[in-house]
Amino acid sequence: MADYDIITVGGGVAGAALAKAMAERGKRVLVVERETQFKDRVRGEWVAPWGVIEAKELGLWDDIVAAGGHTPTFFATRAGPMPLPPRNVLEDCAANEPQLTIFHPELQEALLAAAEKAGAEVRRGVKVQGVKPGAEPSVELDGETVTARLVVGADGRNS
Repeated sequence: MADYDIITVGGGVAGAALAKAMAERGKRVLVVERETQFKDRVRGEWVAPWGVIEAKELGLWDDIVAAGGHTPTFFATRAGPMPLPPRNVLEDCAANEPQLTIFHPELQEALLAAAEKAGAEVRRGVKVQGVKPGAEPSVELDGETVTARLVVGADGRNS
């Protein structure tokens, strides 16, 4: 029998959100994250109103707002050099939800904490040495081999 149902390699936005959702559904989840503290790489997150709906459905909304998420209702952009009129997303979008902005490391920390609170095991400062596919995939972590029914690579833009 596998050590875990799911191992997510990466504890950022995608890996932590998946880990939380699966842990809440009774799955044994391990999140391995190489960073002991998330770095400012993106400068911020912008989430469209339909993403706000998803965050609410996943039960992440309150955690994100508590971590510093802002909910601007107006959106202003440009078409080349010309500014376009600001749009009120609550009035213009079928979703009738605001957009969301948040500092990226704060979002990552909030989601990883939510995953842990939901029952996922989180290991930080861990370097993955390798992943072996197969009927029972395994992950090599700093000299330890752990197995799972499913291994998910969620290690950022370069995965």
